[in-house]
Amino acid sequence: QRGRGAEGGGRGPKRSADRDPDGRPRLDLQTARRVIGVVDDNVVLAVVQALEEAVDDISRLHPADRADALFGDPETGGFYDTLEGQSDLFVRAQSVYDGAIPSATSTFLNALIDLFEITGEDRFAERAARGLARTSSHIHRSPVGHINSVRALYRGLARDLPLAEAFASAGAVEPDQKDAQPGQQSVVEVFADTERLTLNKDEPATFRVRFVIDPKYHILAADPGPGAMESLIPLRVGLTGGSGVSVFADYPEGSPYAPTGLDMQLLVYSGETEFDIVLERSGEISGRPIVTVTYQACSDTECLEPVTVELDVAIDPG
Repeated sequence: QRGRGAEGGGRGPKRSADRDPDGRPRLDLQTARRVIGVVDDNVVLAVVQALEEAVDDISRLHPADRADALFGDPETGGFYDTLEGQSDLFVRAQSVYDGAIPSATSTFLNALIDLFEITGEDRFAERAARGLARTSSHIHRSPVGHINSVRALYRGLARDLPLAEAFASAGAVEPDQKDAQPGQQSVVEVFADTERLTLNKDEPATFRVRFVIDPKYHILAADPGPGAMESLIPLRVGLTGGSGVSVFADYPEGSPYAPTGLDMQLLVYSGETEFDIVLERSGEISGRPIVTVTYQACSDTECLEPVTVELDVAIDPG
């Protein structure tokens, strides 16, 4: 971002004043209100604007409307990752997966609910409801993998957003009534060699997991190689539901795979693959720690949504 620099010709964000009358730091968003080519930055501007308006004049809320106009999908209610017609992209994707960084979609959904709470304007509630309807199938398939959207759904239910109207307008039906494409669980099965283990202090515990992958699919290796696109999700193990446990994995090396029509090579797992998962005590165990594995299955023609699976392995403190 370019703005008027300080004395001496420096450049930086344009500031109307260093602090507001109450002594809080202020950033004038005039310089930042420009067209940015990815949805994440526009969503952040909308969130910052909502926070600014919560303590100032709430009449200037157009960053959220602009982000919706640039990246919103009027047909489905979802949000695209990029601008329409960008020449450097083959596909205009809509990413909804919440990893270490929440997706722009789930961040925008929560920002719209914030704006509804701040302003009381129904248009923000209606837009959030349409976005939740669009994201609902992903939430149903993998709640953990879309956890920030789950948070938005709970907030929407608590604040009586017009979800029923949005789902009816989207033509939503019960999951078992849909002729859905194969989900991750149907093309990848994950097995653990134990159902329970005891984790003592200063004594790691190890168990083995095995992946059985549909012959038409593969999953991205833990180390997919330098040619992997950032939008693809590699295999990862993690922990949810508790604390006091550290998780490590002895990931196997993947096999080379060259996607059709793309000048790149990836490392993937196919058929069957297995490896050890090691648990160590990192403090007092609290909650109900559950080991998870996150992966994304792809075929030669498509990639399914990433999914996070909870392993049915009970962890008892020793």
